Amino acid sequence: MTAQGLSKFIYCYLLFSFFNVKVNAQSDTSYIDSYYHTIVPRGVYTFKEQTIIIDSYVNANNYNSEDFSTGDQHFLGADVGYKWMTLGYSFGINAQNTNRNLDLRFSTTYRPFNFQANYTQLDNLTYSYFDTAFTEKSTFKPINNTFVNIGFKVDYIFNYKKYCYSAGFSQGGKQLKSKGSLIGTLAYTESNFAIGDIPSNLNRDSTIFNILKINAIKNHLMELGAGYAYNWVIQKHFLIAFSEVPCIGFQQLNVGRQGELSRTYNRVSFVNYFRLGLVWHVNQFFTGLSVYNTIRFSEVDKFDYTQNNVNVALYAGWIFNTKPKK
Repeated sequence: MTAQGLSKFIYCYLLFSFFNVKVNAQSDTSYIDSYYHTIVPRGVYTFKEQTIIIDSYVNANNYNSEDFSTGDQHFLGADVGYKWMTLGYSFGINAQNTNRNLDLRFSTTYRPFNFQANYTQLDNLTYSYFDTAFTEKSTFKPINNTFVNIGFKVDYIFNYKKYCYSAGFSQGGKQLKSKGSLIGTLAYTESNFAIGDIPSNLNRDSTIFNILKINAIKNHLMELGAGYAYNWVIQKHFLIAFSEVPCIGFQQLNVGRQGELSRTYNRVSFVNYFRLGLVWHVNQFFTGLSVYNTIRFSEVDKFDYTQNNVNVALYAGWIFNTKPKK
């Protein structure tokens, strides 16, 4: 896809992010009310921000931070779920920040397994330079910068028959009694980051260009981790859900000039997945808030490399075809 075609495509922001396959095994009906056989439409507002941070420390007196960020991205959209899939569409309401940025996601659940895959391409990033005193010195949009990330993640839900993984986030079911579960995670990501062009006068300050002399980073990361998730049912109408899954990453980083990646580092990195959900139910109507944050941190020769992804969604929806409660 050409840059111009991608720009037009993402101006409307076709969001397949909520294309979910939900195939639920038999669960404990005293703990979980499954919505597998019901139609569940939702209206959704989404806030997103993705940031790549390079902290440089040549010595104790020469430290700075250089951030590449999408800035605040705002979307409006809707999705509808039925049986094994959910389809959704969203469009950006601030074209300046969402223009040319693409984020596609897919997920499926079967018994204790939850599988997620994503493709992310960011071509509209704002560069910010912070000096040793953490003062922002320069901000501008580089030319020809890009970040591409491809990955997958598999979660194993140990107590899946009593704990509803999607209750606080995508309404694949409703948690009737408070319950938690241990979660095991295996994930893999591959990313390519090309910093692009910056004004020549910044080369004097920028450690990336002046000292490290790099403008491209290629990252392969295998992640293994375990955490815990809990759905807390407050009375019968209100749910608080959270999960925290820290991981150890086994990483290979290739850095250098674009097209000439010359240095390779094998590192152990830190990865953390955090989710928080608040849901309020009244009969078939529900509304909620979900927060999802992923952070990946690596310490390399003379610099730290961090990827941070924040996603916040406000939604409201209706559950059709529910059976009357006796």
